[in-house]
Amino acid sequence: MTMKQKRSNEPGKMPLIGDLADGQIAMNTHDAALFMRKTVGVDQSVVRVGAEMSAAVAATLKEATLPAFRAAIGVVGDGQSWQNVEPERSAGTTYSNATGRAIIVAVAAAGPGATFSVRPPAGSWVEVAVADGADHLSAQVVVPAGHDY
Repeated sequence: MTMKQKRSNEPGKMPLIGDLADGQIAMNTHDAALFMRKTVGVDQSVVRVGAEMSAAVAATLKEATLPAFRAAIGVVGDGQSWQNVEPERSAGTTYSNATGRAIIVAVAAAGPGATFSVRPPAGSWVEVAVADGADHLSAQVVVPAGHDY
């Protein structure tokens, strides 16, 4: 999965609410500004963090906070490493992502009807990968924190 941010280098340009999905980041490289869409109940807004932030906020943004910021926005892979869990896994078994962060699961399977599905908490299964016509399945799937797979 590629995480693609919106970018602009046009002075003063700010994204509109409809330009961003919840949690998606947009940046204006000319103004050194960062924007995020925020939804609270039915209220939606675009929040700006950047050149015009308060001195109090700016003082808290030190390099040491970068890992916490990345974790908060769910950057997949930051501080993580590939783990081979194949010896502990069995086809047809439900597993839960209890890491507190999104993970990427790489799966390969063969056979008629091979699928890979993900289920949100208290939700329904969503089939996210299906075997091709030759009954081979190869996929890399982002599994959000708290989801089953």
